[in-house]
Amino acid sequence: KFDPDGSTAGGFPEYAWQGNLPNDTSGNAADFTFSCWVKTPWAGNDGKFHTVFDSRASTGANGGYIYKTGTSEGDNQFFFAMPGFEPLRAQMVQGQWTANTPHHLVAVADRLGDTQATLSLYLDGALLKTQTFAGTAKPHTTFRLGSGYYGSDSLDAVLAELTIFNYALSP
Repeated sequence: KFDPDGSTAGGFPEYAWQGNLPNDTSGNAADFTFSCWVKTPWAGNDGKFHTVFDSRASTGANGGYIYKTGTSEGDNQFFFAMPGFEPLRAQMVQGQWTANTPHHLVAVADRLGDTQATLSLYLDGALLKTQTFAGTAKPHTTFRLGSGYYGSDSLDAVLAELTIFNYALSP
């Protein structure tokens, strides 16, 4: 369990880990692949938001993220976004995300120039959804693992084998 100072007792502290996701030479978000194993004490339809990662500015603008939605946005969905593009909304089948079971989560962002990006989200080796969006590439800001840009919606989970590639992996 991610608990660097022993103070979280089952969840991530505010802004648990910070770093940077890849930007291109013009400073905008570049292709990337985010991959990790996630084991949670909650099932997919628990009614709460859970942020896996977030690279939005403190205003909530222009960033990438993955989070599991709460009831206000339709429970049992994952949202995945790349800076400057609409988020991919991937609905899980009821019972697809089970508590206390390791799940492999992979998100792939593939920019197609400065005005299009294809976003794909995989769960346990199966494609949940892929879609190409029009937009304007923007830069990643600070990358937060396990917390939203404003310090809430923390991820109560165990993460393993977290890897971020600076290119879009193909299936």
